[in-house]
Amino acid sequence: MEKEKVNERVVVHKSHNAETIEIRNPSEKLLAFMDELAERARKRKEEIMKKIYKEEDYDIAGFCVGAQEKDLLLSPDNTRAGQVVVGVPSSGVHSNGFSLVRKIIRDHGLDLKSAFGNSTLGETLLTPTRIYAKEVEAVMAQVKVAGIAHITGGGFHENLPRCLAPGLGMSLDSKAYQVPEIFRYLSQVGQVDWEEMYHVFNMGLGLAFVLEPEDVETVLDLVPDAFVLGQVTDQEGIVISWPKPKNASPSSPQ
Repeated sequence: MEKEKVNERVVVHKSHNAETIEIRNPSEKLLAFMDELAERARKRKEEIMKKIYKEEDYDIAGFCVGAQEKDLLLSPDNTRAGQVVVGVPSSGVHSNGFSLVRKIIRDHGLDLKSAFGNSTLGETLLTPTRIYAKEVEAVMAQVKVAGIAHITGGGFHENLPRCLAPGLGMSLDSKAYQVPEIFRYLSQVGQVDWEEMYHVFNMGLGLAFVLEPEDVETVLDLVPDAFVLGQVTDQEGIVISWPKPKNASPSSPQ
């Protein structure tokens, strides 16, 4: 961590992703101001929380930390044009893009209890996120993976390039899989451009492996619902040729 001395009383501590300001020998006036600011922030937080959570509600947050051998770490440097992109389906919207989802619900007065396919609109939107740990572990134990992209917030265009070396892109097959109906419904009802949908949602793709062509069949055997999505190209950018939906399907809420 680097230190930058502003003056005798102020020092800025810098790391690769954060800055911390240290105030040495603060005056009583400054301390009183900081105490007042902290108290007002605490009260405001309590007001917000009371609006969100009722007495019987609770919220759980957690995280995990992993470790890997250095020679097994994935790197964009391992990718090259001609490698194959193999996709694994998502279970639905997952937990990304809900700012837009909520806006569509609010602006169009959607009923979350309305029928949607074999379920309701609300239950479909809240389908639990698929976790890919077992699939990744099985694949990496059998083949040399060049790259992996988890399709979260930012959709295809922000997540897929992260596993590629500079100067590379992807060309994706429009017939590789069926986009789930929930995304077609959100696009139509919310009047969201089909291309924009791929900048926000996973569009039914939860994970993508970048592989050598000779390893594709092995991965398809290891992950039964995986599919060949496209290939790595020597031109930057994600090229998607999905056909735009024309009409809502009968499974959409009435």
